[in-house]
Amino acid sequence: MTIVGEYGNGLIRASFAAVPARRSVVAAKAVVLAGVMLALGTLTAASSFGVSQTILADRDAHWALGDPGVLRALAATALLAPVCALIGMGLGALIRHTPASVGAALAVLVLLPMAVDSDRIRWVAEVAIAGRRAPPRTVIRC
Repeated sequence: MTIVGEYGNGLIRASFAAVPARRSVVAAKAVVLAGVMLALGTLTAASSFGVSQTILADRDAHWALGDPGVLRALAATALLAPVCALIGMGLGALIRHTPASVGAALAVLVLLPMAVDSDRIRWVAEVAIAGRRAPPRTVIRC
């Protein structure tokens, strides 16, 4: 929404008239968006970690920050917000239509990972391996 709204109401022309270097305008918007979303993502990751550890401490299933993988998971959680925001901004700058940009962002961020998930297509590899190991007369050739 950071750039699509400006394209929608025409204010992007004023921005580009003030600063003719379009790349620097878009880069500045991306830097500000990434910084704000990184702060939001870090706050969200830290608060959710604190709340979940409070809940899990009663069940003796909590983790410490020094445990293997905890800091990496927190960093990945914090970086998720700016990455998603920058993908949305990039799609918005390309498409320049709010509903289409939201739909494309949802498709890229939700549907595409589901489509290429290895668990969903594991059966293809299993069938291929079974076909290579089967006796020659049992394999049907097209």
